[in-house]
Amino acid sequence: MHNKIFESYQPNDRSTLIPLLQEVQTIYGYLPENALRDISNFVKVPLSRVYGVATFIINSV
Repeated sequence: MHNKIFESYQPNDRSTLIPLLQEVQTIYGYLPENALRDISNFVKVPLSRVYGVATFIINSV
């Protein structure tokens, strides 16, 4: 389901990380691990960085 989101974004663009995380969270109500991996691969950001940003987003709400 979340893979369709990628159609709206440019691959390898780090600036899309937060909008992608927000959109996936809107769909699922949480951030599934497989979605975090897919986002990491799509934007070419290490998974550890994606987790760090996701944790920040969750804790800032």
